[in-house]
Amino acid sequence: MRTITIKSKGSIKISPDQAEVQLSLSSTKKDYAKAVSTENEKLQRLQGACQSAGIEWDQVKAASFDVSTEYHSERDKNDNYHRVFDGYCASHELVIRFPLDTALLNRALSEISMADTGTEIEVKFTFADQDGAARALLKDAAVKAREKAQILCDAAGAELGQLQTIDYNWGELRLYSEMTFEDCMPDAVPAGAAGMPELNPEDIDVSDTVTFVWELA
Repeated sequence: MRTITIKSKGSIKISPDQAEVQLSLSSTKKDYAKAVSTENEKLQRLQGACQSAGIEWDQVKAASFDVSTEYHSERDKNDNYHRVFDGYCASHELVIRFPLDTALLNRALSEISMADTGTEIEVKFTFADQDGAARALLKDAAVKAREKAQILCDAAGAELGQLQTIDYNWGELRLYSEMTFEDCMPDAVPAGAAGMPELNPEDIDVSDTVTFVWELA
């Protein structure tokens, strides 16, 4: 059976409509229970900060929680290095997603800075309907593939037959704007500071590849 194989790259451009605030906080103490309790106290202050900003706590999703042992190296009088126990480090990774709203983002950053939790913040801009974006992307790839196959068949004097196979790697799309806002709290956004200007994040360019095989009639 004669076939024609087309590798097609679908691409779309999307305007971000959602802010994604990633929060990292940690507490290191010699005692395990003290590390965990200190971390819980920070979480409670963070919860109050979010609610003051107008963000309900159920919008804050936990990405991870971990307790690890921390060490550093010291050199003794004989020039030998050995590990010294620093303590237990309890850490959280949290994510907040909400519709792109500069005023709300300003309030959230300001309230979190005043909560004195030492929270590290990274803000990204993304697209809420990621499933819809993925469907549009695959549709674009399929349309382009058939157009290319038809052009080649017409030029070669062949007839495009039945579609035989579709080969696609179902990987996760990363729909984030190149524009990011990164800061390390608590000193980044002091109380009373002027907020950031109205944001218009750069469009998201996303692409993916699909391979199609048609029979030549």
